[in-house]
Amino acid sequence: MLKIKTIFKIIFSKLGSSDAKEAFSKFNISNKYERIYHYHIRKTGGTSINRAIMNYLYSDSENTYSELASKWINTRVIYNNRITVGWNKALLEQGYYHFGFSHIPQHEIVLPKDTFTFTILRDPIERIYSHYNMLKYYSENNIAHPVRQNEENWLGNNIIDFVNQMPKSHLRRQLYMFSNHYDVEEALSNLQKINRIFFTSDLARAIGILSDGFKFNLKIRHDKKSSRSKKLSHDENKIITNLLKNEIIFYETAKNKYYEVY
Repeated sequence: MLKIKTIFKIIFSKLGSSDAKEAFSKFNISNKYERIYHYHIRKTGGTSINRAIMNYLYSDSENTYSELASKWINTRVIYNNRITVGWNKALLEQGYYHFGFSHIPQHEIVLPKDTFTFTILRDPIERIYSHYNMLKYYSENNIAHPVRQNEENWLGNNIIDFVNQMPKSHLRRQLYMFSNHYDVEEALSNLQKINRIFFTSDLARAIGILSDGFKFNLKIRHDKKSSRSKKLSHDENKIITNLLKNEIIFYETAKNKYYEVY
């Protein structure tokens, strides 16, 4: 049985569809592709890329992104016939948008044809530690962020508590994004279906490639980072490396194959 929230998303995806369809027909993102979609893996720098694209489309990414994020179900914004959809599976599969993104795994979403896709990968240990630091920062400074409700209880007393209490689908998110079996070969095979694979260590080049490919004038602005600077100890690094062994293999193989290609 469909969850109530999913039912509402399907119902609301139909509302405003005629307006979206009309706006969609009046603006071309490129001569080759009808839309851009970002398989957004958390803590890889993806939000900076999202905002750079939205800033090009709307010239005011802060207000537009905030408006998009504030919507519970119908996460779509339309300005000057430019459409962005975030997080909503029904709307993303429907296809009436010029830029879309979500954290939905590749194996759970079917995108329309003529969609340019990209993703960003990050060193798995760095990504997990960044996630931990983010939650610690929110918790210690009592910042009202939506993720705290479900994720603050993962923190425990230290980073080892965090990785042990974090659900597998979040801990090994990069691998799970492209394989629901956490299988390295399957994930690498599915990664080949993506148009562009970028890396957090070189986001400036990603911005350049997207700008050149779509004739955009993209400028990246890094989101505010927490001031936590403590490094992992040798033992912590060893434990986390063991937990992320297959994801590290996936990441390193992908980086060896794709990092120099572009």
